[in-house]
Amino acid sequence: MWWKEGGDRGCSKGGGGGRMAATRHGAGGDDDGQWCSRGGEEGIITAPILYAMEEFPQLRAVVDQGFDNPADVDLALDYLGKSQGIQRTRELAAKHATLASAAIGSLPESDDEDVRRSRRALVDLTHRVITRTK
Repeated sequence: MWWKEGGDRGCSKGGGGGRMAATRHGAGGDDDGQWCSRGGEEGIITAPILYAMEEFPQLRAVVDQGFDNPADVDLALDYLGKSQGIQRTRELAAKHATLASAAIGSLPESDDEDVRRSRRALVDLTHRVITRTK
């Protein structure tokens, strides 16, 4: 797949984050989840942008160029804001949180209070992950 190939695929390799860090939360300014992160030296494009690229194939050219140019960041954010990428990512996260919670619920019962408390904490964590604001 093209986003797993070597090289910079949409994220600046520059240190510190700069403009990319300031715009990482999506087009609305809310904490819509990280849309571009750094994985070692290789940029990793996350679900919101991948979904936006399904709706707007021309976004791939912008992503392939990287985000060293502030105009490219603005263009990507415009596409992201017009797409259903953030909403689809939220839906995907909710689906996986539900599956995780169900898996925790399917574990054998235990009378050990530490085990029960740990399970409640894990279920709470699945909720916090999808409802967090930062």
